[in-house]
Amino acid sequence: MKKLETLLALLLLLALTFRIMHWPYTGILLILSLSGLSVYQFPVSFLFFSLRIKQPLWVAFNLVSSLVFALFPIAILFLVMYWPALGPIMDICVFGSPVLLLLSIGALLYAKSPEQRLFAKNRVYRAVVATIISVYLMQGYFV
Repeated sequence: MKKLETLLALLLLLALTFRIMHWPYTGILLILSLSGLSVYQFPVSFLFFSLRIKQPLWVAFNLVSSLVFALFPIAILFLVMYWPALGPIMDICVFGSPVLLLLSIGALLYAKSPEQRLFAKNRVYRAVVATIISVYLMQGYFV
């Protein structure tokens, strides 16, 4: 599974290079890579943890964080391709990622088992990256 995520990330870097150079087939590569990352992100991040720990609070946290992380590539795709209806998706990502960061830090402090602690630590790392990206996207979106 990690190889698939790496392959999709490399395809995204190739697509962004094509986009910067204004070469053809940029749209196809962007759609394939970002849609693939979004489709990959939700089931992997939700099911991977929900199958192990069945506490309702952790499952709800996992569901919300999986949805926010799965919407991020779609928001970037809408932003880069200049598609309409970016507003609601961007709002969820821009305002959801700092909230997700705070919830992840709280989950890290609340975690009791090593498995929960590892999951929360990985969520904190991803939420920090998502928050940095959302702050960067917010600069061009709200101006």
